[in-house]
Amino acid sequence: MSSPARRWARRLAIAGTSLLTLVVVLLALLQLPPVATWVMRRLVTAVPLNPGYRLEVGAVSGDWLHRLALDDVRLINQGRELARVDRLQARYDLRQVQASEPRLQELTVEGARAVARREGNGWDLANALRRSADTTSGGGAFTLERLNLRDVELIAQLAPDSAFRVRGLNLRARNLVLGPELLVQVDQLNAAVAPPGSTQWFAVATRGRVTSDELRLEPF
Repeated sequence: MSSPARRWARRLAIAGTSLLTLVVVLLALLQLPPVATWVMRRLVTAVPLNPGYRLEVGAVSGDWLHRLALDDVRLINQGRELARVDRLQARYDLRQVQASEPRLQELTVEGARAVARREGNGWDLANALRRSADTTSGGGAFTLERLNLRDVELIAQLAPDSAFRVRGLNLRARNLVLGPELLVQVDQLNAAVAPPGSTQWFAVATRGRVTSDELRLEPF
């Protein structure tokens, strides 16, 4: 090999080693909770929320390549907390997340509360995300292999003195598909439910599945 060729080969080797070292250092830094939290707080600012809404994240941990855990996640609208999640954990393969039909391996929510109020013909919680102006292209189906909800409280405020309430909601589901059709296998669902205008709580427990042909809940 000529001398110029050897110099170029050496420079490419140095550049490649430097790039690899930089990637390793960045990944190592992202595994430090203070750094991971700082990065996530800037990433959530890119979420397309409507004016007046904002997302807050208390702390973040995980390796970013396979798993992430977010603590104290809040959705706020004009100073009022619409939703709070004590801990949100996700397991995934980045290659599957970035595919044309995204897939997550597991999503776990531990301790959450959401309050939705009527806002015109809709709900303030549902209006958090901006609607895309492009209605011509639909993305592929989103698949979640396992979904776990633990100790979730939901409130639908129909009127100032009337609300539908759910508390102590626990759910174990798998093979959830969100696309042209909703598909899911529910292994466990239990909660306490209070109808609007009532102080009486009713215990609900079931399991079942939603397929393209049927909705089956048994026993209920």
